[in-house]
Amino acid sequence: HTTIEKMEVSNGLNDNINENNTTTSKSNKRKQQMTPSSSQRSASHSLVKRMKRSKSSQITMIPLKPNFKLPIYLKTHPNLLFRTLRLLLKHTLRKKSERQFLHSRLQLLDQQCRLELRQNLWQSYLNLGTEKEVWPNVVMKMAKTDEHLVCQQFVQKRLNEMKIKYDQFTNELRTQLQSCPVTLLQLQSTLDQHLKELIQIQQKYLATKMQFQLKRYEDMIKEMESFQSLSSFPLTSDQQNTIDRLIHLQEKQVQFYEDLEKLEARISIDFLPRSFDELEDFIVVNDYFPLIKDNIALEFKQNSYKIIQEAKRTWLNTYGNVYENQIEKFQHQYEVVLHQFEIANSSHACINNGTTTTTTLYQSFLNYINRRTNRLKEEIAYEKISLYRKQLLRVQRHLKSSKKMVTVKPTVIVDLLYHPFTAAQLDYLSRGPTYIRPNPSIFFPEKTLQKRIEREHNDTMKKLKKYMSNVTDLPKIPLNSPLYKSYSNQLRSYLSQSYMTLIPLIDQIRALRELKMIQSIRKKLKKYKLILRETDKSGVLHIGSAIDYERKAAEYRQTTGAYEELTSNPYNDIICQVTRLLNQLKSLNRIREWQRIKMMPIREKTELAYMYFIPKPHKKGTPPRPILNTIHAATKQISQFLDKLIRPLFDRFVRQTTFVDGVDLLDQLQKYIQKGYFNASTLFITFDITNLYTMLPQEESLVILAEFLRTHNCERINGLSIDTIIELARVVLQANAFVYNNKFYRQIIGGAMGSAFTLTLANIFMWKWERQTILPKLPSRELYGRHIGKSVPFLDVLVQNNNGILASSLYHKPSAEPTVVSFLSDHPRHVFRNVIQTALTRAVRYSSTFEIFNNERRAIRLMFLYNKYPSNYINQQFEKFFADYMSSTSSSILSMITNESQFFALREKLSNQPTAKQTQVAMSAATVDLLQSTQNVTQRNTNNMEATIKRKNDKFKNNLFIHVTHEARLKGLAREIHIIHDNHFKNTDYGEIRLIVGFRNNPNIEFELSRKRPSSSVLKDPLRKSKNENQMESTVMA
Repeated sequence: HTTIEKMEVSNGLNDNINENNTTTSKSNKRKQQMTPSSSQRSASHSLVKRMKRSKSSQITMIPLKPNFKLPIYLKTHPNLLFRTLRLLLKHTLRKKSERQFLHSRLQLLDQQCRLELRQNLWQSYLNLGTEKEVWPNVVMKMAKTDEHLVCQQFVQKRLNEMKIKYDQFTNELRTQLQSCPVTLLQLQSTLDQHLKELIQIQQKYLATKMQFQLKRYEDMIKEMESFQSLSSFPLTSDQQNTIDRLIHLQEKQVQFYEDLEKLEARISIDFLPRSFDELEDFIVVNDYFPLIKDNIALEFKQNSYKIIQEAKRTWLNTYGNVYENQIEKFQHQYEVVLHQFEIANSSHACINNGTTTTTTLYQSFLNYINRRTNRLKEEIAYEKISLYRKQLLRVQRHLKSSKKMVTVKPTVIVDLLYHPFTAAQLDYLSRGPTYIRPNPSIFFPEKTLQKRIEREHNDTMKKLKKYMSNVTDLPKIPLNSPLYKSYSNQLRSYLSQSYMTLIPLIDQIRALRELKMIQSIRKKLKKYKLILRETDKSGVLHIGSAIDYERKAAEYRQTTGAYEELTSNPYNDIICQVTRLLNQLKSLNRIREWQRIKMMPIREKTELAYMYFIPKPHKKGTPPRPILNTIHAATKQISQFLDKLIRPLFDRFVRQTTFVDGVDLLDQLQKYIQKGYFNASTLFITFDITNLYTMLPQEESLVILAEFLRTHNCERINGLSIDTIIELARVVLQANAFVYNNKFYRQIIGGAMGSAFTLTLANIFMWKWERQTILPKLPSRELYGRHIGKSVPFLDVLVQNNNGILASSLYHKPSAEPTVVSFLSDHPRHVFRNVIQTALTRAVRYSSTFEIFNNERRAIRLMFLYNKYPSNYINQQFEKFFADYMSSTSSSILSMITNESQFFALREKLSNQPTAKQTQVAMSAATVDLLQSTQNVTQRNTNNMEATIKRKNDKFKNNLFIHVTHEARLKGLAREIHIIHDNHFKNTDYGEIRLIVGFRNNPNIEFELSRKRPSSSVLKDPLRKSKNENQMESTVMA
């Protein structure tokens, strides 16, 4: 007879969390105050200092009773607890008796609230168990029987005991209230209400956990019902044996799946099996380690580290492949047996109990086995792996003092022989340059927080009014309309409420801990004169000495000869040069007034550009790469204007020899193959041009730009002549002064790497070189394309000719680390989903075979594990991605497609969809409209055209875009803004306007810790500074 094993629904309500992540260490060392980098950071820092100094707020954090186990929020950080209570109760709580009373009362209320949650859970057990006559395993274990009536009586008895205990807590609370300090009597009527509000916030995770336990119990009941439905069939011995065989094959899959999940649990906490440490001992050869501790020794050590790290990552991929192969082997056997079972039993049907629905034996078995599979996977994920992880963490803490092994996770590169950073600080920096610490606004002072709220409110209202005023086909709304006032009041009220809403103490503790971490790292960087930068191509952070950076920067300037040092501040000369040119062009009617205004720099907002360098650790000696920040430069508007004018022309006329991205390259190669040109002797040839932007000859580039426009008969573009465009381009190249290390420089060769027009100009320069050097010598049938980028073999795709068969895969640069935005980062949740979907999409498109794809899929999964993505979350996103191509009748354990036909169907679907970059280039080229020029029509043999670039935004005509700052604690902010908007416009003439709420991110750790921008006094208008100083002197004299 078919049997069903006991289905565990855990009821272990362990209220503790990983205290290792929340424990703060005490030190008697004197804390030195850091120099703040901004008013916001200074405010946060001073607040933390005040919290440290308030020793009087410390009370005895002990349980009222020996059997009370204090939750984290009542024992870990009393300063944060009472800071929260002050805000909640609007009371100073200066007296120690007040704080002690509140702490004791919180203990009693916390126990009572926990008991109430348990009562609700057990009441649900009683209701469902009485109705379905199926009881959770925890009940049967405690009752020591599975008999229905006994279990029912046991649960009822348990609920009665809980009721008695709940009443005891109520009496104790009534008694304890009599000792309430006199200073709190005025709060007595609402005190418990506020305290329960605080407790519910802290216990939110516990309530969620119990809801999940109840859901698992309900799923267990459904599984039991499906089993009973299966058992209602009169089974033959062959049918029984087949079902038992199928269950056995599933159990084999589950065993290997559990082993795979355990390996991933080890990866997530960076505690690999011992065999990986043995691999490290085998690779490391200490006998050859340089004796002299210099840069050679450091480079040797870094190279050894990289070799070991890559070996471990490769081995992990192999481990995963072994587990998957075992699962797939049993899955294949399972599907064969299942198919035979389907053929034999699809017509074997019976009527379900209590219904008239007819179900076949095969359908009934599928229903049961799918529910069983889901339950087994949940048991592994939420019970077995959770327990296994805790055991690993205990062992890991015990072995903490042992030899530090090479990690597989991406790590910060410390380019120093000796450094002052702790292991915790390095681990924090290893979260990557894009990491954003959580909820930074919690510790903003009141004034700073109000400024944030006001800025968010004003930005939204400004965009709303501007959009409504530009609507042409609807009635105008007066700026002083009561509708705007109502909208503004509701928005400001909700923003204030959102920023003032309390969050769990555990989240506050984490935010405070990470704030202190940032401050301590910043302090060490300044004290030891170190520079932190994001690396070029690697995707991780790099720490080097300021002296080393300066030495390499000087060598770079000398080697390239592209820069000259200036003796005075060039700010005024550049402003005058740009302004004079624009005014002169307007006076000669060579540009229109609106174009002059669009390109004219605003003196009060204009700043000099500034240069900084990012390291290239993948190259010998870690050379620097220059980056020029021109975001507030005087020529920025001209650069953007020219880029929008010329780039569409380039996208249209040179599209045939341009590879937009890796997908575009594969598309072109596929057309080449379809024409029959690809054979075993076909070669792939790539070449790389170094320092193209920096070494671009300025005057020659302008000549080539004019030639490009004339070659394509574009004598005028949006009314501008070629000569006018060249003059504007010349000022962008030549008025290119910047600040570096508080000195002024001018770039005399090439263009700024941060300028929008430089990329377009470099592309056109390469167009000329190709026409002279490559295309005339290339047979007409051969394929040639260009892309200005950083990758070799080409872009991010690796193509190979396997004896006349094109093979392609994703190209991983040797320097690149498997980094994505950390799952711990305070980014909007959709970012993590998009990252996974994008990675899988690219892998499918670039992989020419199913085997190549599977290897890349495992590498992707490991990459997300390295970056703290939970296995369950990865599984969910993988299932969503492959959902349309996974068999609905298969109870597959793995979240993946399992055969080539599914893979090629998915690849064909994605290949037929253009990439975002392809769409962008096509839309850009489509904006070009060529018309026969009306000038010089009497000349013979002329084909002069006038180009018009039409920017059509009809696609977003009815879309209103606003942006708010994202923080984890502001969950639901976008939804609430939509509600406010709909309340005012949904049933009006403006109801068709679609509001789209986007997010701005808080500064990431690379921004918080890397000081790239020089002082404003060096960048901004020096005349304004002198004027302000003169005004101050006049005021003093008066």
